[in-house]
Amino acid sequence: MKSFSLFTNHPTKPLSLPPDIREELPPNLRDKNIYLEQMPDELLDEAWERFRLALEPLRVAGKLGAVFFQFPPWFLPSSRSLAYVEQCQERMFGFQVAVEFRRPEWLDGRHRDGTLAFLRTRDIPYVAVDVPEGHRTSMPAVFDVTSAKLAVVRFHGRNHETWDLKGVPPNVRFRYEYTEQELSEWVPRIKEMERSAGRVHALMNNNYSNYSVKNAQQLEKLLEAWHK
Repeated sequence: MKSFSLFTNHPTKPLSLPPDIREELPPNLRDKNIYLEQMPDELLDEAWERFRLALEPLRVAGKLGAVFFQFPPWFLPSSRSLAYVEQCQERMFGFQVAVEFRRPEWLDGRHRDGTLAFLRTRDIPYVAVDVPEGHRTSMPAVFDVTSAKLAVVRFHGRNHETWDLKGVPPNVRFRYEYTEQELSEWVPRIKEMERSAGRVHALMNNNYSNYSVKNAQQLEKLLEAWHK
C-alpha cells in the first residue's frame, strides 16, 4: 500500500483529505495544493490516525505486505530527512514500512553507506528500482537488502523518452514492456535478495495496457525455472 502523498511531502490536493479535516484547514490552504509543513499539527496527527485506521483491516487479515513511502526528488539526504523517515516508521508502529528514494544522491559515493546503514539499523526495506539509466533522477542499480523481514523491487520500465516529462500521467511516463532478457537480469538478484530477506516483493509499475500483468507473469515463470 502506497503512503498518502501528504506524508511523503508531495503536493496534496485538499479535496483528497477527509471532509472534516479539510474544513478545519485555514482558509488560505483550502484551494491549492498543500504540503506537509503547512499542515497544523493537530490536523496532521488526525490524518495519520485516519490512514492507519484505513489500513488496519488489511493488516489484521494478513493481506498487507508493506506500507510504501516513495519520497520525491526534492527529499534530500540529510540528518533532518533521516529523522523524518524514523518518524514515519514510528507513526506506522505495528505496520511494515518500506522506503524508495527518488534522489540519486542518497546512494552516491558520499551517502550510500550511511543511507543503507541507517535503513538496516531501523530494519526498513530499501526499495530497489529498475529505471532508465543515465537520467538526472535515475537511481543507481542498488539491490542491497536492509531488512531481514522483507526486500522490495519496483519495475518502473526503461522508457527514456518519457522518463523526464513533467506533468504527464503515469501510463505515459511508465509506458514500457520489458523483454524477457531484461527481466532475466533480475532473477539472480532477486534470488540473492531472498537469501538475506527471506521474502521479496517484485512490483510492476509499468502501468500501461497489460504490460505490468504480462511482465509479472513472465518474471514469475523465470523465477520458477531458475536452476531447475
